[in-house]
Amino acid sequence: MRTPALPSVVFGLAALTLVSCGGSSPSGDDVAETPTTTTTQPAATTAPAVTHDERPWGDDRPDPQQLFYVTERKMLDAPGVEAVAEIVGENVIPMDVVSHLLLTDRNEAVLEFSGMMGNRDTDVRFVSNGDRMNLRPWRKKPRRHVPDFLRSGMIRAFLRLGAVHHVLVTQAHLPPDRITGRMAQEVIPREFTLGADEEIDGRNCWTISFDTVVQGRVSASATLWIDQQSLLPVQRTQQTYFEQGDHQVFERYATLDLAPRPTPGVFELPALPPRPEETE
Repeated sequence: MRTPALPSVVFGLAALTLVSCGGSSPSGDDVAETPTTTTTQPAATTAPAVTHDERPWGDDRPDPQQLFYVTERKMLDAPGVEAVAEIVGENVIPMDVVSHLLLTDRNEAVLEFSGMMGNRDTDVRFVSNGDRMNLRPWRKKPRRHVPDFLRSGMIRAFLRLGAVHHVLVTQAHLPPDRITGRMAQEVIPREFTLGADEEIDGRNCWTISFDTVVQGRVSASATLWIDQQSLLPVQRTQQTYFEQGDHQVFERYATLDLAPRPTPGVFELPALPPRPEETE
């Protein structure tokens, strides 16, 4: 089958990603740290009430659902998150990119990635200074205000949809989605299973597999390898189901740091000409 031209595929996948994730609602409170049950979401999707500062499973092997939410809570509670992901995708759109995500608890963010998508080079950078955000090629208007839930939405999307989700959306020159505070209720991991323990790069890991449900439909199936000591993900495989076909992705997290030290000036936005209303 002939691979479609890169722009049409990327914009198509970005559109499908946004639609399949329910779109970004204009308002919402990120108050529920666990998914809520609705008529289209089975009760099994409700997250266990645990905190990351304990291992509820003790010396036993963990419950996979509980482990997932402990990992998510640990990342949400951290003062910062820095993740460098090597992403390889096959089928719908071949890709081989390295992404860098840097977040602070002040809603500052950098998402940048480079490499190959399809048969073309790509080099994208998104920046939030905590008040305004922009995306290279830098938009001259509007310079958008930063939603309150940028950080938590990006962390949850990283775990529930993979680093590839942010890459596909921003590659289409769209800002990150799932940042209005409804991520926990709209994108639901479920059907967790615990696989065999494995050693990855010298680290003992648990493997958990799960489906991701969006608007009552399974949109992806993933496996995460989670470090048994740090409780952070080490690598991921995922199959995402698009109308154009299945997108198979492998992600390896070369860096995952919950206490990063950002370089001074990394969150600064470029100087842009004033908008017309600012000159009146």
